[in-house]
Amino acid sequence: MAEISLIRKIDKESIAKIIFFSKNLSIEDSNFLKDEFEFNSNHVNYVLDGYRDIGLVFNLKGESELNDWSSFISKIIPKNDMLTKFDSVFVGKNFDKLLLLTTKRLLKIDLEKLNEKIDMINESIHRHNIKFEREKKSIEHELKELDKLM
Repeated sequence: MAEISLIRKIDKESIAKIIFFSKNLSIEDSNFLKDEFEFNSNHVNYVLDGYRDIGLVFNLKGESELNDWSSFISKIIPKNDMLTKFDSVFVGKNFDKLLLLTTKRLLKIDLEKLNEKIDMINESIHRHNIKFEREKKSIEHELKELDKLM
């Protein structure tokens, strides 16, 4: 168990890539989605058939390098093999990127919802860090007591 960095909120500087979903999705974008988000052709076709036509890829950044966020992210944004029309946020296979599917009209609202999810993840990380600090202090106290006995 170790202390983990909080995730910084998403903003326009966090955007790593913009993907425009249309019937002529580039091979480069298609391969990127397969490599980074484990999208298969069914996922891509589902998105193409839907009304969300913009994909924003965000690099997740923390306040430090201590960022093993996988268990925290997967609780709030679970990975699904079957897509639904309500799925708009996808986690990269290394838990270092997020893909937001949206439209120009819904962009601001979807970004706010995404940051709300990041806030929930950060709350969970914060609780973990508090627990870690308590355990660390307890161990340090026990070690001091052992030193006194020796």
